[in-house]
Amino acid sequence: MGTTVIVLGEKKLKAKFRRAVLIAPMEFQRTCMGAGRIVQTKARRNLRASGTVDRSTLVHSISVRPIQHGLNIGAEIGTNAPHAKPFEGPERSVWSRPPPAKAVLPWFTRHGLPEGAFYGWIKKKMPYLIEPRPYLKPAAIESVPEINRLFSAAVRRILTR
Repeated sequence: MGTTVIVLGEKKLKAKFRRAVLIAPMEFQRTCMGAGRIVQTKARRNLRASGTVDRSTLVHSISVRPIQHGLNIGAEIGTNAPHAKPFEGPERSVWSRPPPAKAVLPWFTRHGLPEGAFYGWIKKKMPYLIEPRPYLKPAAIESVPEINRLFSAAVRRILTR
């Protein structure tokens, strides 16, 4: 004679875990896109407040797209605007330094302008060059508490279904 132990609800528990494993990727992808939209909104707000040149093009170019590499699921927030990198850069952008004289002086001499005109042109252009005004990284840092809440809620939804 043997003893048989029956755990009530074992099949239900296994089924629930199987379901959680199936719905988790979809739920996390949705949550990643939601987190990306939060960062996108704050980055756009940061750009509007910064008073940058041509910010409407840059504001509208910030996008969120889903990414998946194997089991890694996420969202990518970025921009395709060519002038975005100098704004986000950690230091003064390339635009804040004058071009090398050997690259520009031939153009000035070819057009009959004296060498001194080049240096005058650089001094005139310097005030209009762009200083870095980060918008994406501060938005991501500012969004961390909201993103944590989003993922906590996603885990709760997965486990309670």
